[in-house]
Amino acid sequence: MKKLLAMLLALMLMLSAVPCLAEAGESETPLKLQWSQAIGIDTLFESPARDQQSLYPYMVFDTLMYWDGANSEHVPALATEWGSNEDYTEFTLTIRDGVKWHDGETLTAEDVAFTIEYYIANPNSSGARRFQYVEGYDALKNGEAEHLSGMSVEGNVVTLKLAKSYPLFLSGVYSTMILPKHLLGNIAWADIDSSDFWKKPVGCGAYRINEVSFPDYFTCIRFDEYWGEPAGIKNVQFVSYQTGGNDAAVAAMINGDIDFGTRQLITDRSIANNMIRQNADLKALSVNAHNVRCFVFNLNQRADGNMKPDLMKKEVRQAFDLLVDQQTIASFYGGQAIDSATLVNPNAFEYNTDIPYVPKDVAKAKQLLEEANFDFSQTIDIAYYYNDQTTADIMALLTQDFAEAGVKVNTYLMEGDLANLIYTTCNYDLLYLAGANSDAEQSAYYFQCTSWGTYTFMGQLEESTAMFDELMNSYNTTADAEARKELSWKMQALNYENAYMLPAYVLNQTVMYNTAAVEVPETALEAGGVNYCWSQWKMLK
Repeated sequence: MKKLLAMLLALMLMLSAVPCLAEAGESETPLKLQWSQAIGIDTLFESPARDQQSLYPYMVFDTLMYWDGANSEHVPALATEWGSNEDYTEFTLTIRDGVKWHDGETLTAEDVAFTIEYYIANPNSSGARRFQYVEGYDALKNGEAEHLSGMSVEGNVVTLKLAKSYPLFLSGVYSTMILPKHLLGNIAWADIDSSDFWKKPVGCGAYRINEVSFPDYFTCIRFDEYWGEPAGIKNVQFVSYQTGGNDAAVAAMINGDIDFGTRQLITDRSIANNMIRQNADLKALSVNAHNVRCFVFNLNQRADGNMKPDLMKKEVRQAFDLLVDQQTIASFYGGQAIDSATLVNPNAFEYNTDIPYVPKDVAKAKQLLEEANFDFSQTIDIAYYYNDQTTADIMALLTQDFAEAGVKVNTYLMEGDLANLIYTTCNYDLLYLAGANSDAEQSAYYFQCTSWGTYTFMGQLEESTAMFDELMNSYNTTADAEARKELSWKMQALNYENAYMLPAYVLNQTVMYNTAAVEVPETALEAGGVNYCWSQWKMLK
């Protein structure tokens, strides 16, 4: 009996020495998130160089710097220091020592250099032009060189030499997510995105991928060797709602099966308001974002060959602009959207106040079409890729408004490999497009200018493209804010005159979280930027 009592006492002492997770404030409950990707989720994860449609890249990978929107400044991440020479033609990045990849290898400056070259040489990259002024950019981009001649590495310092002065250079590259050279360096640039690496990618972020089950879910776990403050939540679970679409994801969040919803799920404020009516624990946050939605003409090519030569006429494009009822479209978003005469936020410093607002005018539109000898027997194809009711309502409105002027339209939802459908197949005449600025410093996002080269597939007229290029090059190499404003005004005026891109509205983003399940850093999220401050997140149950 005494031996039994002694054993029980020893067992109790052993158990008392084991830390209690509940007492320590640790929760094993996973943060539940939506898993979505533009390429689909059947076999591979999506590279952050191509698109970022869920929180996975921000958790698994890390960036050179973070943008602190609350204080309007960059803060160190993988780069601890940065600087430039006096004329902004040479920039240096000092890379942090001791950073570990999730497989235990050490991150080096060579990883940063490799990633920069990958962003340029990878044909699927959406961020190549952030490096366009680095010497050797064109040669690497066009496959004429193996490496970027304007970049060098010495120790833990990466040096980038530019072909021209560009004061805003680091503002465009700070959010580049760094990839491991030791796992990807021996793969051809064009094959990296389809390599086995993306079956379970390795990063150096606050979380590492744990378990993957395509196409249903994957889990992440806090990376204990992370260089920064450890994440406040230990476990994360991403679940796919690809089969049921956005409606299924919305229902899941209402039911408590998703704890935090990003802009892919909460596509507009009206959806958020409706969800809150059904679940009082949900709370919506408005995130500062330079996000514009517009209609872009395809004047270049279609895989099906069904081009519409009438769209090359400026008067036809201007007529279509008169048929886009911006005010009504913006009203669909319950105050989240701002109708704008240009593709710049009307509240921004660079907004051109001289450009008049274009209200819907069916009579004037029909007059312009008739004067341009528009073929009213043809059908104009308008493509979109947001699968939500508000977008469907916008398309219904467009169909009705264009019909009032005698223009037949066919609106259709793009599904599948969006990058291929948008950039390669191009079977549309107008694309309902969303653009978001990667430069959190610039208050004015000028989509058709900063992304002009990216969207050369749109086939804009040569003389206007040259004018845009000249103005944009001047804008990018001008340090003075007032001088950049003047150039921005000229670009806005040029697009207004030629109607290449028709503004629909400027949209702040909305995110939502379940206040009964998770605590989030609201101030940091509302300020925008790529820093989600994972250390400040906490599960409440």
